[in-house]
Amino acid sequence: MNWDSKPVDYRYQVGGSLGWDALSYVVRQADLDFLQALRDGEFCYVFNARQMGKSSLRVRAMRELQLQGVRCGVIDATLLGSQLTTPEQWYASFACSVAQSFELDIHVPKWWRDHEALSVIARLTAFFEFFLEQVSDPVVIFLDEIDHTLGLPFALDDFFVFLRAIYDRRSSNPTFQRITWALLGVTTPYDLMNDPQASGFNLGRAISLTGFKEHEVFPLAQGLVDYVPQPMNVLREILRWTNGQPFLTQKLCTLAAKACESSIQGKLLLPPGTEGYWVDQLVHTHLLQDWEVKDNPEHLRTIRDRLLQSPRSPSLLKLYASILDSRKPFGMQEILDEPNTENLALKDLNSLTLEFSLTGLVERTNEGLVVKNRLYQEIFSAAWLEQQQALIQVIMARRSDRENLQLAEGNRRKLADRRQGNPVIYLEPTDPNSTEPAKKQSVAGSRKRSMRILLVGLAIGFAIGFGLAWWLRSH
Repeated sequence: MNWDSKPVDYRYQVGGSLGWDALSYVVRQADLDFLQALRDGEFCYVFNARQMGKSSLRVRAMRELQLQGVRCGVIDATLLGSQLTTPEQWYASFACSVAQSFELDIHVPKWWRDHEALSVIARLTAFFEFFLEQVSDPVVIFLDEIDHTLGLPFALDDFFVFLRAIYDRRSSNPTFQRITWALLGVTTPYDLMNDPQASGFNLGRAISLTGFKEHEVFPLAQGLVDYVPQPMNVLREILRWTNGQPFLTQKLCTLAAKACESSIQGKLLLPPGTEGYWVDQLVHTHLLQDWEVKDNPEHLRTIRDRLLQSPRSPSLLKLYASILDSRKPFGMQEILDEPNTENLALKDLNSLTLEFSLTGLVERTNEGLVVKNRLYQEIFSAAWLEQQQALIQVIMARRSDRENLQLAEGNRRKLADRRQGNPVIYLEPTDPNSTEPAKKQSVAGSRKRSMRILLVGLAIGFAIGFGLAWWLRSH
């Protein structure tokens, strides 16, 4: 590597996908694993927290595959449907996206209507049989932002079973050996479908995305060549804070370059051994102080929101408290021993730890869960955690008080109605084995009896009046 000067077109990028030719792209082990698995025709999925480099990984892999004669297509799940979408519309939109991505000569809406006698899964299978007749090259289809499907008003279990069926047909139909799938998103197999074992997830290859390692980050050091005497020393200090988290590492490199550019000489002559102090000041000034205001592009707030806005937020916070209290990686046995998790099934515990990993705050190692980096430890500290847990307790207490007040008000109204002689009408849904239906029948029977008595009284009164008038007229 040439350390004489920084290339003219070199730049760091904070957020978004890096181009396949970006000079600041860091090749990780995941790049090699992903590319080799796709070459081998394996069903792959890359599920990880946001801003870990999933899209950049896809862009790089696509470029390498295309150079080797593999046709690649990208399906963005965010464009396939929303909460108002029907299953019919979603599957048709998926077929349209595939046709557009591979430039097929077909009018998909008409084709879809012509095959409406088939179920949507049978139609999709027939569509891919047609697709493979039109495309003779090996094919890789990347389904990106797959977590967006969690917001649909229907489950996509059938779709993932379809992917499994396409994979299984390789043994009986060699044509299907030419198609390979890759799913990317912020989710887990447990979230995507009720039975992940029925899909291709138990057959597929999970690609693990980790932070940048020191031996991988030479491309990032190249961007600091013109600014500091020892770029790798500065980069090591940056990694001490970020542990190689891609977004944060790129951001700190950007801040370091800008700080040097803004100096009088346009660079800093840092004496050897002072790089750590300088990077510490950079972190405290630009990232730690007023972090919620300075978090742009948003990263830390995303982690906070995924942790606090989850329906299982109290459990996640308790788990996080246990991780902070532990002086070693927090493994599954430690989780099972926790008082708040002792009644959870192992499947639910796995789901909880996977959800926690997807916040980006922690990562799973061979030993267990650990906080991902020093920067996160400083921001999401024990003091921060205690504050959030206290806030959640207040919210839950207010919610309980509100529910108790509503219940008391309902009982007060029922009591007032009884005292005034008004029949009490029960509108709440009841247990069929309870006495509530009998109460309703009793109220209805009382009304009928009262009506009969009233009619009989009117009849008697009318008869007496008529008789009295006749008597007076005759005398």
